[in-house]
Amino acid sequence: ETLGDIIEFICKSIIIESAEVCKGVVELNRDILGYIIDNKPDLTSERVCSILLQNFNCKDSNRTDWTIKIPPRLRNNAPQVQDPKPGKSYKILQLTDMHYDPDYKIGSNAVCVEPLCCQVHSPGLRSEDKAGYWGDYRGCDLPWHSVVDVLDHVVDQHGDVDLIYFTGDIINHKVWKTNIKENTEAISKVFKQLKETFGNLKIYPILGNHEPHPVNMFSSKFVDNNHSLSTRWIFELVAEEWSRWLPKETKQTILKGGYYTVLHRPGFRIIALNSNVCYTMNFWLFHDDEDPFGQLQWLADTLAKAEKLGERVHILSHVATGDATCLHNWAEEYTKIIYRFSHIISAQFNGHTHNDDTVILFTQDKKPEPVNIAFNGG
Repeated sequence: ETLGDIIEFICKSIIIESAEVCKGVVELNRDILGYIIDNKPDLTSERVCSILLQNFNCKDSNRTDWTIKIPPRLRNNAPQVQDPKPGKSYKILQLTDMHYDPDYKIGSNAVCVEPLCCQVHSPGLRSEDKAGYWGDYRGCDLPWHSVVDVLDHVVDQHGDVDLIYFTGDIINHKVWKTNIKENTEAISKVFKQLKETFGNLKIYPILGNHEPHPVNMFSSKFVDNNHSLSTRWIFELVAEEWSRWLPKETKQTILKGGYYTVLHRPGFRIIALNSNVCYTMNFWLFHDDEDPFGQLQWLADTLAKAEKLGERVHILSHVATGDATCLHNWAEEYTKIIYRFSHIISAQFNGHTHNDDTVILFTQDKKPEPVNIAFNGG
């Protein structure tokens, strides 16, 4: 109780958010922080600072970086990765960060002090501050009719799409008032609509940092699956929702940590990651940050198998390649893996930033050469 009160006081005092938001976020995360403190006796302020404020040169003198075992390069007699035949191409649609808001209210206040405006309880006082019909570029998320309209527009204008990458973040920005029931309803509603709109078209989805409750929190692998703080529920939910498009063999890793791989066609593999586990706003990293859910080791091993089979690979991940809010240790090991297998990774696809980005990865030589590319759909 005392810790929560202190955090809430600091939040209000330095005006990180409004009093209502500070109180709500603290209440949602109080039990998680309590569990971590009780079950991590060697937790120090240095460790918390080195994760939460890693970009402010905050260091943990007792920390030892962990590493991933990356398989060595194959010898010359390994199968060659085939270049695509001239003229043969895929048209890929990327959908990301739609942030559907069930409580969006047309004409409500689009200019507020909370992380999310345009709500039923906030009437627009001035005409210029009122939320529009389709949405609002200010502090608002999307109403349902806009979500449906966007999907219908894709069908009308891009009916020749071959496959869809859905790179996460369905849930809105009301981060101080989330609950499992409403998150589940929104996630199920969106995936049902995707199926209804696109029919038999293959969709490859991943999780965003807003999907769990509380936001950003993917529990440590040491938390029992039946514990009330476990995020096993989100993995069980999407394992069922994604079964519309994914084969049964993907369920094992989805239930383990929200990631999977699929061979879309011979020679073309898709690897879908849950990179949200590296997000430094995931407080469970204070408890355990060493390759959460064994995902990076699995990635390296999966790419090694793809290399032996001569496959090309696309990688999907929500938290963007090179994002400053990804735990440095995780990002460094991920980058090593990308360098090692860059010759078979045709592209990466990210979300999270709400920007239309293209990130190019270069070698670290005296004369840097581009070795890989990541697209961000915004």
